[in-house]
Amino acid sequence: MLGKLLKYEWKSTVRLLGIMYLAVIICGALLGFANRANFAQLNAMQKAAEAAGSAEYFYSGPLDTAIGILVMIYVLLIIAVFVMTIAIIVSRFYRNLLSGEGYLMHTLPVPTWMLVTSKVLSALLWTVLSVVATGVSGLVMLITSGLIRSQGAIDFWKEIQYILEQTTLNTVLTIILVVIEVVCFILMIYFCLSVGNIANRHKIALAFLTFIGVMILEVIVTSIFQIGPIRSLIGSSYQYMTPQPGTQIDETGLLGNVLRAAEIRQLIIYLVYSVLFFFGTTFMLKKHLNLS
Repeated sequence: MLGKLLKYEWKSTVRLLGIMYLAVIICGALLGFANRANFAQLNAMQKAAEAAGSAEYFYSGPLDTAIGILVMIYVLLIIAVFVMTIAIIVSRFYRNLLSGEGYLMHTLPVPTWMLVTSKVLSALLWTVLSVVATGVSGLVMLITSGLIRSQGAIDFWKEIQYILEQTTLNTVLTIILVVIEVVCFILMIYFCLSVGNIANRHKIALAFLTFIGVMILEVIVTSIFQIGPIRSLIGSSYQYMTPQPGTQIDETGLLGNVLRAAEIRQLIIYLVYSVLFFFGTTFMLKKHLNLS
């Protein structure tokens, strides 16, 4: 049944976000082609000037204005993709489970936790796809502009490869941590919307106030746990920065240990938050649902 819920979510949102993804990739390609043409014309102008014995150098090409407009459109499209993703994550949950459509959704032969799970997985999927689409558009721009073969790009990818080889475990932990943080944030929004739904009037206002309160409480609790039991359990990052006297310091391993300790603490904290928000949302939907 969870698969059917996810399929329903996919069909309800794929058209709008799919068009946004396609638009940002096409804009990236156009920007790349424009840059390529501009570079070619700029090089031709400089070579012609050098052949004529002129010492004049050209710092701008004839397509600079068009490129500036395309850059602005490209940036606005990327912003629109993420704003639209957040708007869909919020609106789909609110409309399907907390408004008039809730009368239908809550009569389905599925437990409440499964409804929440389908929303979270769908939201996570669209968040990941938004990041991937943005990355693909940047890669397409580099390819179409010809910069992908430049020495600067080659050196950059070699540096990234070296870092990944040196910190493989940290890289995996970082990816897991980012995913858990995204899930935690989504669940926090759902929890705040569920709390706001108990009001008969001004539900969104109450949800917003709940969101602010939860954010403040989360900062306080996280600060306490960073210096409390979790820090003692995993170990302080600073202990890795004070090796025993006479030992040789491995800077790469030292940095990896510091990052690993910090990421494990953050991972535990956000896992706890995610569980609390998930069960809090499920509890509010089961016991305090108000569709009026």
